[in-house]
Amino acid sequence: MSEGWGGGTPDEEPVHPSAPGSPTGWSPGGPTPQSPAPPPPAGPPPPPPGQPLPPGSPQQGWGAAGPATGEPVTWASPRTGGKGCLRACLVVGAIGVGVLVIGIVALIVLGGRLAEEIAENPDAVLGAPCQIASSIEVAEAVGQPVELFELEGVMGGMMDALLDKRLLAEAPDCYGIGDDGFLARIAVLDDGGAASFAEARALAQDTFLLSEEVDIGDEAFCTTISDAGSSGVLVRFDDRVVYVSLIEGSAFDPQPACGLAKEVARTLAP
Repeated sequence: MSEGWGGGTPDEEPVHPSAPGSPTGWSPGGPTPQSPAPPPPAGPPPPPPGQPLPPGSPQQGWGAAGPATGEPVTWASPRTGGKGCLRACLVVGAIGVGVLVIGIVALIVLGGRLAEEIAENPDAVLGAPCQIASSIEVAEAVGQPVELFELEGVMGGMMDALLDKRLLAEAPDCYGIGDDGFLARIAVLDDGGAASFAEARALAQDTFLLSEEVDIGDEAFCTTISDAGSSGVLVRFDDRVVYVSLIEGSAFDPQPACGLAKEVARTLAP
């Protein structure tokens, strides 16, 4: 008899290729190997940005799953600060323009009234003519037209806050105005003598004394620039003490200012 499967005799049970002990290790009635589950069908691709979703598509919004990662999507809320800032800037700009217009109108009105006041009563606005110095002599010393006035009236009150009063603050003084931004204060203290000069020098010693090498009078020294831009010279002529401080143009250089103030101070020598 021919041999069956497995090469056994006719009285032996044929061995199935998949019986226990066979190379495959399969046994009848055992679990059937499971193949991996197929992936779920992919949904339709999302529409391009700005296009509406097709009918029946789930609406993506807060907490909806993203199309690629499956993670919840959290959409950032729109910013409104840009528009608010723009509106605030526009409001501030409008207010600034309004204030500027009001200021220009006020200056025009004030300038017109000031011109009328000067025409009607110049002393009440500009102050009375200076009594301690000559406008003509000072103009010749500085080489330009200069007018000197007492520190009184409307302009006197305004000039008082601008002029250099670091020295001889309580002495009789005048202010002078000229071309090209020339502005000066002239103060004269009669009978002050050496004591008043020494007191002024001690006041300036550690703060605004510039130089004592000044060839004028019995003794003198120049000052540095003040907060308002003035500088000048303090001179003693025997018992008379003079302080001339000025602004010349826009250079604000104490050396030229000292030289020019010295020329003005010579006109005040007794």
